[in-house]
Order: sequence, then C-alpha cells, then structure tokens
Amino acid sequence: MPSGFSELKSRIIDTGLCTRCGGCAASCPVDAISFTSRGMELTGECIECGICLEICPGKGMDLSFHERRLFGRSRKKPLGGPIGIHRSRMDLTASEREVFIKGYYGGRVSALLIHLFEKDEIDAALLTDWSGTEELSVGRGVVARSR
Repeated sequence: MPSGFSELKSRIIDTGLCTRCGGCAASCPVDAISFTSRGMELTGECIECGICLEICPGKGMDLSFHERRLFGRSRKKPLGGPIGIHRSRMDLTASEREVFIKGYYGGRVSALLIHLFEKDEIDAALLTDWSGTEELSVGRGVVARSR
C-alpha cells in the first residue's frame, strides 16, 4: 500500500483537504516535498516513509461519523467546504495592536496561539513562515515553541 506522497496527493491534496499548512514539507526527511505557488508538490524523490501523511491534519478523520455524532445527521452528498463540519463561524482579529499589524489576516491564529502558550495549553505549534519568500504563496513549515 502506498504510504508516501502519492497517497498524500490522492487522499488529501486532490480531494481538497490540504490546508497548505506546510507540515508535510517540513517533516519530509529527504526534503522531497515543496510548497509552490500551485500548492504542495513532489520536487524530489519520495522514499515512501509515510511521515508526510502521518503529520497531515487533513487525513484520518471520518467526517460522516463525526457529523452523525455531533449533529445527529447524515448526508448523501459528500461533506465539503474548506472548514469542514461546523455549527457556526466567527470572524475575529487580534486585540493586541502589534499582533494585529504583524499577523496574517489580522493576527487571528497568532492571537489564539499566544493565548494557548500563555495558558500552558500547548508546548509547540506547527506554523508556516512567509518571511523571505519571493512568492506570496510560498512558505516553509516552522515549529513555534513560545510567543
């Protein structure tokens, strides 16, 4: 059974579940995956280790099961949309001015992660670093361990 990039591509990328977090590229031990302007691409030789698929937040979730469990419903149409199953959606921005200005789209994720770090709810977070990139849509995965 394929366990490398080909499986990641067919199960996650081609089905629209890729969030472009960069985790697969950051975790690839042979740097065979790159985040390009077209999305995640195999740019080297995959050794089929499966790490990229294991780390991917888009895999392994039975959305139909969770929809039945959480919402008591089942649909015949495939579950879709970029944010998955949800009851409601809230738009937010960081209240701290510096985070709002320096953060991506108003510092939404940054503000949430800062809060989680300050409350000792998380030890680390996998993020995408956009600094120093020539193209806006190209970033690299980094691990943040503090604010």
